[in-house]
Amino acid sequence: PAWMNTPSVWIVLGYCAAAQDLLSVASSAFEKAALTGAQPPAHWIAQAAANASAASDDARAEQLIAQALGTSVDDVYVRALDATIRGDLEVVSTIDADSQMLTDEERLTLKGLRASALAQRGEQEQAYTELTSLHEAYPDRALITAQLAQVILHRAEALETLDRPGELVRARE
Repeated sequence: PAWMNTPSVWIVLGYCAAAQDLLSVASSAFEKAALTGAQPPAHWIAQAAANASAASDDARAEQLIAQALGTSVDDVYVRALDATIRGDLEVVSTIDADSQMLTDEERLTLKGLRASALAQRGEQEQAYTELTSLHEAYPDRALITAQLAQVILHRAEALETLDRPGELVRARE
């Protein structure tokens, strides 16, 4: 039916597919969202590229991110997902996620990506600070909770905390 060919339906399908780890399906759904009018289209194309990359479809990811960059080269969201796809932790860890041009979900995505990049770069204290703040603001977000637990566990294992037993308990919670 025609009502199913709307950006909102494709976005919901994309997020549902991603939640089920059906990343190729999610990629196609986000691309379809852009093609049916989701705004801004470059964000949804970049989201499609990120899911294609996560599905190990590098050729598709490169094609989609090039398309998104071609229309929005100065867009912080598109640049951040491009850097994430390329594995450029330095760029990702310095993302300015407070742009007024972002939706709340996009801002949250970029802040999570930045915190993850900081942790991967070994900047555990900054990652801990950012993830703790995000977890306090969004306690129901599983990915943020899991990222924070991972950083807490790393800090406890590396003896980078004064309360190792307390940190291990907190990571488990």
